[in-house]
Amino acid sequence: MDDLLGSFRRYDTLCINQDSDTERSYQVALMSDIYTNARQVIAYTGEGTEHTDILYDWLNGIDVADLNIPSLGMFKDVDVAEDSILYRPAQVWNGPGAAKDLANGIAVRFERHWRICRERSSTIFKQQKIVPEPPVIPEAELSQLVSEYFSRRWFKRVWVLQEVSLPDLNKTRVICGSKITTAERAMHLVSLLKTQGSGSTTQVFMLLRQRISGPRISHLLDILIETRHRECGDPRDKIFGVLSIARWVDEQKFPQLKANYEDLAHTVYWKFSAFFIKHHGPGFFLSLIKSPPRLEGLPSWAADWTAPWPNYNAVRGIEFACRLRMANYQDSAGDVNLKNGVPILNLFRQRILRGYITKDGHLDDSEAIHIESIQVLKENKFLIEMYPGLAALLKKDGDYYVFIQVCPHALSETGVQKLVQNWSRVVVYMEGSEIARSQDADVQDYLGPWQMFDIR
Repeated sequence: MDDLLGSFRRYDTLCINQDSDTERSYQVALMSDIYTNARQVIAYTGEGTEHTDILYDWLNGIDVADLNIPSLGMFKDVDVAEDSILYRPAQVWNGPGAAKDLANGIAVRFERHWRICRERSSTIFKQQKIVPEPPVIPEAELSQLVSEYFSRRWFKRVWVLQEVSLPDLNKTRVICGSKITTAERAMHLVSLLKTQGSGSTTQVFMLLRQRISGPRISHLLDILIETRHRECGDPRDKIFGVLSIARWVDEQKFPQLKANYEDLAHTVYWKFSAFFIKHHGPGFFLSLIKSPPRLEGLPSWAADWTAPWPNYNAVRGIEFACRLRMANYQDSAGDVNLKNGVPILNLFRQRILRGYITKDGHLDDSEAIHIESIQVLKENKFLIEMYPGLAALLKKDGDYYVFIQVCPHALSETGVQKLVQNWSRVVVYMEGSEIARSQDADVQDYLGPWQMFDIR
């Protein structure tokens, strides 16, 4: 059986010509259609061991009513303009504890009872056979078994997410060695995992459950944040490996977001970074970059998904923050143009002339806040305002600038501290205006004239 199931792992190699960039690009574009329309999907997680056999026997013995499976209902907020005749009804629908929450509560309960009835009813028609009593596993031992199982390389690969998240749970079976379980029960195992990065499968699954028809909102950046710990052999697959998921969630509204294996890795990275800057706003996207690019040929303003990424403090505590954040007049989009073959980010912004910043307090791997006056910046360093509270530190390099990092900026030291404490809301909801300008009556002269900054 292991030899037969092992063939599933070689499916891509057998069916796709890995030496043809054109064919690879074409086949990746089909992945969402393949998995969402599949009649049956088998996810083979590797050879079994004594421990995985015990774990699967325990998992299959759990009563369906006790399974912990993410279920968020199907009803979401309605977004209408304030001058619309539907604005007030929409506010009633969207309010906490209002009609939307009531409808979702009913939907979640119905879904749970339907799952229980479906599984229990199906057992009536199955041939009765003697099933061994499932093992009783102490909590500490169970935690160890689950962690050991999810430490397998299969769970670390970026490509497997589409196998377990896109198909209907009822059509998916998860196999380890000679043991098999349903995708629903496998999701219960995921809920027991407590190690770092363990939530990506659950979070992506929840994102898929929230899929609704709506405005042209891209979810790809949210998916990339959730899959930041995933591994792949080709650096381009950090993005291409989840495009099928984004394609399905976004209802194919962004045909320009597609896999192209004819592009080198640094070209793929800057092209997708340019889209994110245009779609979500440059201030928001640059706030996610926490380390300089190490991929050769990559612009300073582009995200390097092979380096430590993102700065999670920028979105901490806000579920799927990127879909909430669209470029607007406050964080106006920057344009990317090729000059002599080099992608240049053009930002029309004002230089900050005074105030305070911190270069470390808002980063997710820092433990202290070192506040300094911008007067100590060297002559070739420039601080430009993306929007009040959030600034970009640039370095002059010949005819162009180089992006260094995003910094919280305020006209007082206490203002910087408050920005850091509230950093995710400053980045996502742009709530830094009052904090950045507090305790200073004269705020008009801290900005220089508007000018174009060409960043390479």
